[in-house]
Formats: sequence, C-alpha cells, structure tokens
Amino acid sequence: MNAAPLIKKNNNFEINDLNRLFCKEKDHENKEIIGVCIDNNCNIKMKLLCIKCIFRLHKQHNIIELSEIKENLKKELDNYNQNIEYKNKFENDFNSIENDVKTKFNEIKKNFIKYFDENTEKYIKHIKSEFKNIINDNKNLNSNINFNDLVQQINENNNIGISKIISNYLKKNSLVDKNNNLIEIKTDLYNKINENINNFINKQIKFYEKKISDDFQKLYNNNNYADLNPINFEWDTKTYGAYNFLYDISQKNTAKKMFENGTITVIRSKNILKKNKIYSVLFLVDNNFGGDYQFGFGNDLHAACCWLKEGSTYYIREDGIFNADRKLNDNGFRNNDLIKFIIDLIDKRFKIFINNYEIYEGNFYIERDIYILAAIRNCYNSLIVKEFYEINNYLLVNN
Repeated sequence: MNAAPLIKKNNNFEINDLNRLFCKEKDHENKEIIGVCIDNNCNIKMKLLCIKCIFRLHKQHNIIELSEIKENLKKELDNYNQNIEYKNKFENDFNSIENDVKTKFNEIKKNFIKYFDENTEKYIKHIKSEFKNIINDNKNLNSNINFNDLVQQINENNNIGISKIISNYLKKNSLVDKNNNLIEIKTDLYNKINENINNFINKQIKFYEKKISDDFQKLYNNNNYADLNPINFEWDTKTYGAYNFLYDISQKNTAKKMFENGTITVIRSKNILKKNKIYSVLFLVDNNFGGDYQFGFGNDLHAACCWLKEGSTYYIREDGIFNADRKLNDNGFRNNDLIKFIIDLIDKRFKIFINNYEIYEGNFYIERDIYILAAIRNCYNSLIVKEFYEINNYLLVNN
C-alpha cells in the first residue's frame, strides 16, 4: 500500500496533488486513480476509480476521466488565484483611496474654515458699515429742537425766547412720530442683519457643499482604476471620407486639419480596439477656429458620406453626446476642454468625463471592429490624444 500523500505546509492546492491518488478497494491498492463515477444510479460508496474499478465494479456506469477533471479544476484554480490577486489589489487600492480621501477631506475642512473665517470677517465689516450708515443717515435720530438753546433761554429767564423755541417745535411736530425712537430702529436693523446673516450662511454652505462634492468626485475619478497599461496612440494615415486626406499627423497622436476648409474628412485610430479590454482615452479639444468637431469611438463604415452621424458610433461635440444622429445628452464640450472616454468592451459600457467630471454613462451596441474616431471640418483645428491606456482592473465600470 502506498503511503498517504504529503500535505503541504501552506495547504495550497495544486493540480499535481491529484497525481498521488491511489485506489482504496481491496486488491486494487497500488492502482492509480484515473476516473470518477458520476452515474446517478451507482450505489457504490467509493467514486474514485482505478482501471480495475472501471471494468469490475463500475462497468457500464457513467464515468469521467480524471484528466478532464484536472483540466476543469485548473481553470477553476486559475480563476480562484486571479480573484485572490484582484482581491489583494482591490484592498490595496481601497486603502490608498481611503488615505487619499481622509487627506483630501482634511484639506477641504481646513480650506472651508479658512474660507468661512475670511468671508465672515468681511461680512462683519460690511454689517458694521451698514449700521453706521443707518445711524448717520436716519433723520429720526436727530431732534427737531435745540436743547442747548432752550436751556440757555431758560437760564436767562427769557420767556419770549422760550416761547419761540417751543412754538416752532410744536409746528414741526403736530403729531408725535411713533418711529422717532432708537429701539424700533434697532429692532428693524437687527431683523435685517439676522436675515442677511442667514442668507450669507446658507449661501456659503451651499457653495461648499458643491465644492466638497466636486472635489470628492474629482478625487474618486482619479483613483478609480488600477493596472494601467500605457499605449502609444497613432492616427491612421489611410483616407476616410468623401475627400482626400486633409490632415497633418506628423505628430502621430495629433490630427490637424490643414487644407480645404469646410470639407468633411473622418479620421480613425491606426489600431482596432480589442474586444476583451477596457480603454481610457484622453482628448484635448483644440477648436479655436470653430466649426463642426466630433470625436468618440465606433465603426467608420458610413464615414464616407455622413461623418460620425450614421452607423455604430458614439461621440461628443459642442452641443451634446450622440449615438449616430440620436442625441443622448446635452453636455457638450468647449474649446480647451479635456475629454476622457472610458470604453469597456467587455461589458459594452462607456463613460465620458469633461475636465475630470463625469457627465455621461451608458451602454453601447457595436458588432463590427471598433476604432477611436474623429471628424473636423475647419482648418487649423486639431485633436490631440493626450493619454491612451488599457485598463486591467477598472473599479468604477461595474459600480
């Protein structure tokens, strides 16, 4: 009888472990296991079979070869090990994101306190100034009688002078002005100040709510992928469209329209995007001279007559995001914007970011070869691909 197989210290299973299996049936002990009985009607307890088992105990049973099981287990083990690897990477990514988020929020908190203190100080000065203006300009705080003059007339026992001062006062003040007191003015002023303070605070909070949200979104977008594989991007030199090729691509990642202003030419990437990959492509918009300007991804089957407006294409231009000629979203670009496309050819999904802020997410349906595409009408506009990556572990795509 063979000795029991050695158990590894780390208990990690390997496919070769199955090579040390031997039959336990009587008189079969030295026979190597070569199959497994999977017959539903089999009542024999031992399912691991040697050559004798197959011909004696499990004759005419449904049996699968151990080699086939090994092949399936190898695929399962590879998937398991890959998942463990991705799990470890994900944990490392998350720890990094967690630290970045804490750092970012501490920075946001400091900036918020500084910002709020500065604006509060400015606002207090504004309130003080307004208070002084109200006090100085409010005529109700000024008396209609000269008390110093009245005291002087009384001290001189000048009844005529006293009578004159009082008579003039009574003429000017036939009715007592109820607003002629500082308490009511103060109350009105305080109400106004409280209202302004509440408006000020709410305005600052709303402003910083948006700022915190935007900053966090930017941080998240910058940390949502790992395992980037940079690729040298090149525009193809082949002609697409109704006219001769009218672009300068001496810099392979930059397509610049040079001739025939107003004509239509479509340009595509030199390489086809692989169907089992996820891509990130970052464009710099150079549309200084205006005119139609489109870029995205898809198939250029109909490019000769219709730009990117027909067929299987998804692209952005100044007035929105489109699938062929169907508008998907109103968010367009402006000159000098940075536009990022995340193109997931595994799950057929894509995202678009403008200046690092996500503006669109959706599915796409393209069966033919997929390229990066662009079309520019007016001369001296250009399209620059700043970054081009294959992404092996994109955390945001399936969220």
